[in-house]
Amino acid sequence: PDFDPNKRKKISDTNFINRATKGVYEFGSVFKTFTLAAAFDQKIIDNSSKVSKITTSEFNDYQKKVYALYYSFIGDAPSNIQFYVTDSLSNFITGSLYFKSKPNYDSLLPSISYVKNDIKKIIETFKWK
Repeated sequence: PDFDPNKRKKISDTNFINRATKGVYEFGSVFKTFTLAAAFDQKIIDNSSKVSKITTSEFNDYQKKVYALYYSFIGDAPSNIQFYVTDSLSNFITGSLYFKSKPNYDSLLPSISYVKNDIKKIIETFKWK
């Protein structure tokens, strides 16, 4: 690392905070993604019975102040991909992937994989104005 852990007084903890999960946000629609993920995870929502696995990916770029979480739902869920990107201060973007068809994971998998790569690329190259 570029700091001396023995000289803790000079270390600013702002560089070590995961702003996507520990930042301060106003309540409301910001937490819908968490609520939905928790509902799927706890099998509360009826459609979640079709989900066999939920994976989460985290992305942090401290230089550009881009912090993101990406959820992937494996199974016949209405939305197989959900994500959000934030600067942890005043900007927040959320997205979900829906197909205009009955959920059939096996049939939609090639399209889901294609879009998944695009969404990850968007997150990795995201810049705030």
